[in-house]
Amino acid sequence: MREEHVRVFNKVLSREEFRYPGTEMASWSGLSNSQISRFLNGKTDLPSSKFFHLLASMPPKFQRQYWAELLGLRNDRDWRSLVAVASVKDVEEILQAVAERYRSENAEETRKSLALA
Repeated sequence: MREEHVRVFNKVLSREEFRYPGTEMASWSGLSNSQISRFLNGKTDLPSSKFFHLLASMPPKFQRQYWAELLGLRNDRDWRSLVAVASVKDVEEILQAVAERYRSENAEETRKSLALA
């Protein structure tokens, strides 16, 4: 039976936006083309240190998708899970959106209060 980390890695890698050639992953990670190929084809597993080095060398969006998939964070309604795997830039945008909404709602409440006075 294939290890879960390999299955998830390949599942994310199969998505159109993440179809990186093995040569590119080898270049990023310092692993050989042969090691990458054998790992992706299930012929051999990588020691954990090499696997995590490979994962760390992948683009950040791939890494976030990998962890979200591995941890089962697929429920769009579970915003805490989404924030947990969001990039720093995404969290900044989320906080700005929350601040803007709060400002808008606070301004509306203030207008209503003044209208009643």
